[in-house]
Amino acid sequence: MPEKAKELADLWQKQTDEYVTLAKLTLNDQPKGKAGKGAAKKKAK
Repeated sequence: MPEKAKELADLWQKQTDEYVTLAKLTLNDQPKGKAGKGAAKKKAK
């Protein structure tokens, strides 16, 4: 692989990894959803 192509591939991978890390942190900070709990409570009564 030509040197410039390798440099670009490495840069692309680094930026992709940083984006994935940031996205995971953002998702971990979100509150858990409560989907389905309302219907379960109604059925239990």
